[in-house]
Amino acid sequence: PAAGGRGLATALAGWQLSRRPNRGAGAVLLLVLAVALGMLAIGQGASQHRSQDDQADFLAGAPVRVLAA
Repeated sequence: PAAGGRGLATALAGWQLSRRPNRGAGAVLLLVLAVALGMLAIGQGASQHRSQDDQADFLAGAPVRVLAA
């Protein structure tokens, strides 16, 4: 197989990127931003869920009330 086991398309893509390294920068930047946005969304979703649980616990009150004598 071409290029030591890799496909011809992969070898040609690598060759093109080595000739013009800035050509793939846009795609890499888009991928990095998409992953970062996904991680932010996951974190915000978890925070929102925890906030809702905490607010419900606060509104429900404690199951036992201790009165000072």
